[in-house]
Amino acid sequence: MKGVVLVAALVLFVGCGAPDTVDSARPLPDAHPGEQVTLFTDDDVGEDLYRFGISAAFPLPDGTVLMSYDLAAESAGDETPRRPRLAVLAADGVLQPVERPQVNGVEVSDVAILLAVGPDGTAYFSDRAEHGGRLVARSPDDRWRVVPAQLTTDFAGPSTAAVGPGGQLYIEDDVGLHLVNADGSLDTVVRIDGLTGSEDPGAPPLPAGQPPVPAQDVVLSDLKGLAVGPDGTVVASTRHEIVAIDQAGTLAVVTTMADLQTDLGIVSTLDPPFLWSWLAIDADGSLLVSDSYQQLVADLDGPTVVVRNAVVVSNGLDASQSPHHDLLLRVLDPDALEAGPQLPDRLAAFGR
Repeated sequence: MKGVVLVAALVLFVGCGAPDTVDSARPLPDAHPGEQVTLFTDDDVGEDLYRFGISAAFPLPDGTVLMSYDLAAESAGDETPRRPRLAVLAADGVLQPVERPQVNGVEVSDVAILLAVGPDGTAYFSDRAEHGGRLVARSPDDRWRVVPAQLTTDFAGPSTAAVGPGGQLYIEDDVGLHLVNADGSLDTVVRIDGLTGSEDPGAPPLPAGQPPVPAQDVVLSDLKGLAVGPDGTVVASTRHEIVAIDQAGTLAVVTTMADLQTDLGIVSTLDPPFLWSWLAIDADGSLLVSDSYQQLVADLDGPTVVVRNAVVVSNGLDASQSPHHDLLLRVLDPDALEAGPQLPDRLAAFGR
């Protein structure tokens, strides 16, 4: 069964469903402002699992959700073979599995990472089944193609991506954050010098009081979060800071991680203090920062904590792209950092 969570009350309202067709998929229920609606849990999988995790989820234009989940989610020292799944989630728990086909003669790997979904429902994946990896896209009508972008992925590979309101794809690789053009060519938005070992910490922090400068003159450390605002402003977070890059290519420091935690009243156990800082855009266009260690989602307008014991389920989420303007959350075990068994993830919609 599913649940509706409002403050401390739990009201059961949705039953499990068997896989169905996309044509019969119905929009997921709307969450009222401040309400948290459970959409998907391990109870809804319908097959044996060893461990359960939700790796990514994005709203689709028809009110359903494209979701990547794992029936053997990895943990430290765990050698259990992974069983990733990709599916469209609709109302009543209806799951429509999404098959990974061959694209240009090479099958899309089971462990291809769902990176981002655009306003039209186009989904982008990092597929590293072949040497060097590749970027593939799935259109709303389930047609797949290779995006001919020549990314530099010798070290970490593309781990952070976001799509702008006009469908512009931004993606990070080892050397920069890039705008991917229609022909696959790359326009570098800002350079990156990332961590490649204990003796190479990457680019140093930017000064907190640094005035706006051309982004081309700046080098950032590895990106942790990425989002694109409704006006096309690209916002990126690193270990040290959150920056905004406008359409003219001007970079400004939004806040440092140390200042943000002070403003939120967080006492960090890390030195220097930082958040893992996945980024999302709220339905009103404001910037949200999310951290799995602190288990929170915060609105930079304030700043103020929006919800605890949960994180945005994907980098680059834009709640305004959801028909309900709901924010998709991965609900976490509040005792996740303690020793012992952990509660599995839950996927929820949070009304905004």
